[in-house]
Amino acid sequence: METQNQIKRTLAQPEAIEHICSILDTNVNIKRTKLADQLCDQFDFFDPRGKKQRSGCLKALRELEQKEHFVLPTPCHIPGKVRPRRLAEPVPEPQGVPDEAGKICQFRLILVETEEHMRIWNELMIQDHPQGAGPLVGRQLRYLVESEHGWLGGLGFSSAALHKETCTPHKMNAGRTSRRAMLAACINREAICWPVPGYSGQSQACWI
Repeated sequence: METQNQIKRTLAQPEAIEHICSILDTNVNIKRTKLADQLCDQFDFFDPRGKKQRSGCLKALRELEQKEHFVLPTPCHIPGKVRPRRLAEPVPEPQGVPDEAGKICQFRLILVETEEHMRIWNELMIQDHPQGAGPLVGRQLRYLVESEHGWLGGLGFSSAALHKETCTPHKMNAGRTSRRAMLAACINREAICWPVPGYSGQSQACWI
């Protein structure tokens, strides 16, 4: 099993800090994202799907900057309140949904990859989920539940927590390194939205 790259631990090494300082000194106009991408290539910061761990690298760089190891370029965008991308109007309610889940016609899960599907997913969550559309953190997966009757709901998954305050004695004895090594294979079920009258989101998630 591939273990998760320990980005901050790697970049905190003296030789890595020296290398980052050298890049910053010789590329005064470098953007933070380009620096992070370059470090991902050089230190092999890739997730199991082969994608650069840019967000994790940027976070590690900010934390190292706070410890005064170096000064990063000024960010192009100042972070503010995240506003989910939405539709111009509510998602239409599904029509003619049968009483039993097994009788739903053309039931299918759709991986959210396009902006259109992201807007539908956000709108469903904002309309019908108690916690709204998130935000999710870390690596994320979103699915829409579609059928002949219309959009039935959505599911969301994100990265597992680094640790839990309440856990069994056996889990408490596990070393931090061992726990971190398993993070790439763990997910959290963050959101279930099943706004169909007479259906339970929990039970239908099990059926899915």
